[in-house]
Amino acid sequence: MAELSVVNFAVGQSTVPDRDHQGLLPSAFILDAAPNTDIYASPLPPVHHAFSAPVIYRRMTKRSFQSAQVSVRARWSLQFDQGGLVFVIPASSNPAPDATTAQTADKHPEWVKVGVEVNDGKPYVSVVAKSRENWCDWSLVPLQNGAPPLGQESGATISLTRSKNALLVWMLSGQEKMLIRKVPWVFLAADNDATEVWVGVYAARPDPDGEAGKTQEQLQVSFEGFDMRWAQE
Repeated sequence: MAELSVVNFAVGQSTVPDRDHQGLLPSAFILDAAPNTDIYASPLPPVHHAFSAPVIYRRMTKRSFQSAQVSVRARWSLQFDQGGLVFVIPASSNPAPDATTAQTADKHPEWVKVGVEVNDGKPYVSVVAKSRENWCDWSLVPLQNGAPPLGQESGATISLTRSKNALLVWMLSGQEKMLIRKVPWVFLAADNDATEVWVGVYAARPDPDGEAGKTQEQLQVSFEGFDMRWAQE
């Protein structure tokens, strides 16, 4: 898995995981997410576009993408703590979005993120999708082994695959594989199949209630078995 890039690791001083001489990640690694990091867009006044979460990703064309998979775990403790896979389609006007450049609608990328996220005191498997002309839509699925109390470690194994024009989101447990979301617009425009996309992992701690803001306590998200497949071009 060579040619990996990173973005937003200066936000909250997140540490880039060590990689070997070929640029490969270890089989297990950790991302640290500082308070007030997120990938999100909200129409509620004031309009808000955020792309500040630390991300490790590989660039590829849409047409070359085949799949991505990872197991993600953490001691989730605050509202909207999250981490998992992310599929990013940068805007043509901003091919390198980051925490500084992606704060307006015209510069903000399209994206799909899937992972574990806390909502109202429980961790769930979460999928959020943001297309160019629309705001975020969000879905939650219970963890397969149930939700432990906040502060106890929990996680999930998730994957992304392509099916014709759609990006499919899966939750895995052993040999079982359950489809939890179909995002139909990701590969819809045949004329942009050569568009560059980013596929990778992210972690975020939006901290909407300011609970971690005073101490700057980071969320540590563990990743294992990170695997991406793409067609050679």
